[in-house]
Amino acid sequence: MLSTANVQRDSISFHVIVVLTGLSLLWFFNLISHFLVGMFSDWSIRMLQITSQSLTLMAAVGAWLALERTLGGMPRLGTFKSNHFLVGVLALVVIDYLGVALKSTLGEGAETSMARDQVFVSTGMLLPVFIGSVILAPLMEELIFRGFLLRAPNMERSTRAAMLAIFASAGIFSVTHFNYENTSSFVAIFFVGVVLGLARIASGGLLLPVALHMAANAKVLISLIKTAWLS
Repeated sequence: MLSTANVQRDSISFHVIVVLTGLSLLWFFNLISHFLVGMFSDWSIRMLQITSQSLTLMAAVGAWLALERTLGGMPRLGTFKSNHFLVGVLALVVIDYLGVALKSTLGEGAETSMARDQVFVSTGMLLPVFIGSVILAPLMEELIFRGFLLRAPNMERSTRAAMLAIFASAGIFSVTHFNYENTSSFVAIFFVGVVLGLARIASGGLLLPVALHMAANAKVLISLIKTAWLS
């Protein structure tokens, strides 16, 4: 059995174990998503997604508890400062507008997933979209990407190590958003991941990045609601 006696909390082996756990959780999410689509083809896409997110979130919490009990050193909630939150929100708004500008420059159309959510909102399925996008997705993704995958030896004491960990986790965060198609979306998601990674480092935990992620997804949902009301 692994223990802190043979795996130091800031050793390469410790970080490899935690990162591999995070990657396994991403694999589990994709596996369970495909399994549910095959087993329950009559379910709506959103209900399938909510179920997959819920199961993966439970698995992630279980893995976090197991690693914390066995090895220790897993990230906690950290601190939440209003000024950090406001700066983070401002950064996310800037990224959103730059992403829209890049999308226009590249001549890209609307994302299929966004158009699908627009249909759900317009047909009275706001609650499933809210639960999946604003509640479950931020909790699950931040626990995996900023909890398990954002790490490197000496990260707490080295700015370089911290930035390398932030960029690496942001890259994985971007390329694993398989529901997107546009280049502009992947670029924007990468920089969103950088902001959330900086929030994780600045706050020392997951509460701030979760709150920022929820705020970002809530902004998208509000835009969908406004479009539905105006149409």
